[in-house]
Amino acid sequence: MTYYTASRDAVSERKLDPYVLHIYRGTNLYVIGYCHKRQAIRWFRVDRIQQLQVLPEIFIPDPDFDAKKHLEMIFQHEAGGVPQTIAILFDPQTAPYIRERRWHSSQQIQEHSDGSLTLQMVVRGLNDLKRWVLGYGRGAVVLRPPELIDLVGAPSSSTWLCR
Repeated sequence: MTYYTASRDAVSERKLDPYVLHIYRGTNLYVIGYCHKRQAIRWFRVDRIQQLQVLPEIFIPDPDFDAKKHLEMIFQHEAGGVPQTIAILFDPQTAPYIRERRWHSSQQIQEHSDGSLTLQMVVRGLNDLKRWVLGYGRGAVVLRPPELIDLVGAPSSSTWLCR
């Protein structure tokens, strides 16, 4: 297929063994499968496929790929990377928005006496998580992993952090 990658504003040729069609948030259709170029499971937004050719060869899906487990590990729609535990502290003003919904199947919430909370979950990939955290501004502080702290930047001093 000829595929447009928005994050790099680039077009590339890919050979894909398609495993699953997935509708993300009811709007975007993705095909998930084995990408021969990256030699890994990757997601491709269907509307970014510019040209598609069905090849005559037959492929055997990876017997270790479990679509349900794969989809449970993602945060939003990012699936790359090794599973890792993240922890984010939300201030008392932001905490109600975090409490009101289930963000991830692995999430655990630790409540604090001042009304703040710590959200912990195991996810793959950090880019979507970075954008999500930054959307909460000073109301969210990443506690771990160090890679996500680096992506988001060090927290500014906040009085609610000094507990």
